[in-house]
Amino acid sequence: MTEAVENSTQYMTDDDLRAIASYLQSLPASSGVQPAPVAASDTAMIVGKKVYESQCNACHVSNGSGIRKMIPTLANNPQMNSADPSSLLNVVLKGSQGPLTHTNPTAAGMPDFAWKLSDSNIPDVMTYTRNSWGNAAAPVTSDMVAKARADLQSKSWAGGSQSQ
Repeated sequence: MTEAVENSTQYMTDDDLRAIASYLQSLPASSGVQPAPVAASDTAMIVGKKVYESQCNACHVSNGSGIRKMIPTLANNPQMNSADPSSLLNVVLKGSQGPLTHTNPTAAGMPDFAWKLSDSNIPDVMTYTRNSWGNAAAPVTSDMVAKARADLQSKSWAGGSQSQ
């Protein structure tokens, strides 16, 4: 999406945005039922919170609000609530460069965490973020992370064995 934002959507007028909003409001509502959030007492949530506090908190902030016009909010984020976590796995494993726009001149991005977090820490922190601050989504598993790591040919975890 970086190219789309840099080369296109940042230049939309208020009329363009109203037309898009009008179109989206004309579509039928989703019939999908949002799952119940994973309990805060779940081991993945407890470990995930610790990983979040040490690795994600500086940018995404303790309440998941991010930094306005620079770091995305995770709270009530549709991508966080997606049934399919593959896009999020891609960002966590490979990182993402933010778009360079007139409102985001730093083009702040997210570093890759493939080398830094194991296949057990990544699903814990993703399960935590996908079930905090108003989000509710199915847990992410170690198998999902291992498959994404292989599919994306991402870096290996620097800590050695992936089971840590």
